[in-house]
Amino acid sequence: MKVCVMLLALILNWQFVCLPVSAEEKPGDAAPAATWTIGEFQSFIQSADKLELILNRGYPNDQVDKTVPVGKVVLDSPAEVRAMVSGVKLVAKPPCQCDHSRMIVFWKGNHSVEASICDHCLDLMVGGKFVMGCKMPEGIYNEFKRHEDKHGKTGK
Repeated sequence: MKVCVMLLALILNWQFVCLPVSAEEKPGDAAPAATWTIGEFQSFIQSADKLELILNRGYPNDQVDKTVPVGKVVLDSPAEVRAMVSGVKLVAKPPCQCDHSRMIVFWKGNHSVEASICDHCLDLMVGGKFVMGCKMPEGIYNEFKRHEDKHGKTGK
């Protein structure tokens, strides 16, 4: 029994030592998971360090209009990111049939949470898969529109 425990400890320790941790990712930073609570998503979004604003991605599902250029604006200035996410309060709501042709990707280190958005709601996604619907947090859509108006729908 003692030998089995020692072998198991060696194996587990060896695996632990070999797990890579990037310089940007601190131990304890968890990758978003579909099992997260709304509070965990809110905390992740509030602590994001980079945002990608996808200004026009056509229409959801199979109706994507490939002739419309997709625009993207990356916000990595701490002041701009904080202005958009620091006060986010997520409130769950049932999914609706809105036209979510825009998207925000919230980045924290190497991990991300995607949100397809319209003027009154956002759908949280992990790995491109729907997790939950939420009411649009106050201020997010207005900030998104401000950047869209500033850069144009193609992000230029």
